[in-house]
Amino acid sequence: MKLNIRIENLEVRSSEDSAEILVWIQVEPNEYANVLAYWIKESEGYCLKFVGGSPFDYPSRVKDFWFLAELGQSFLNLKFNNSQD
Repeated sequence: MKLNIRIENLEVRSSEDSAEILVWIQVEPNEYANVLAYWIKESEGYCLKFVGGSPFDYPSRVKDFWFLAELGQSFLNLKFNNSQD
């Protein structure tokens, strides 16, 4: 089970044991991704960590960032709880 959702230039995507929120930046002719935040697995679940103040470097996108963060946290909580069974 994987998660991959993109809203304009923000994306949440999961890997085997984690997930991250990226911002995609277009620099013609290429597109680059910067990690804004990521989750790490701890003994009691997944914890969201910020890369510096990255999410707040894009004030017009904060609402979308938090929406993706909530989706990511819900997805990882479900994954964690299923792994405990």
